[in-house]
Amino acid sequence: MHHQLAEEVVTLEPLGWAGPLGWWHQVLGKEAGRPKAGAGIRICVVDTGCGPTDCLQHVVGVGAWLAGSFLAGSEAARDMSNHGTHVTGLIAGRVCEPCSYAGVAPAASAFVVRVFDEAGPTCARRPRRTATT
Repeated sequence: MHHQLAEEVVTLEPLGWAGPLGWWHQVLGKEAGRPKAGAGIRICVVDTGCGPTDCLQHVVGVGAWLAGSFLAGSEAARDMSNHGTHVTGLIAGRVCEPCSYAGVAPAASAFVVRVFDEAGPTCARRPRRTATT
């Protein structure tokens, strides 16, 4: 499989079903798991929330920003569709069992804010203004 990055073509070798390395490591040129990668940095994923999942227990659920109101806490930051969990895992996932993959920065301090409710992005439900002539 090939992946185009700007002007460079990256060839991705087939990977087995067990981690800790995934395609996202190959795209970044990583050839070995680095459990201390990301140490000392903070990241925040703003998406559909996160978890619960064992490999992301260290992630702090800050809360949810919905319809102009902020709801604090990890329960408010819980994922509504698994997309945010997937994105957070690519970045900060930690190997927690033999078949798990690691993120690219598993030692980072990770935070999550949920900005989508059960129906999806709130901006998609707003009426669109149309131009008139």
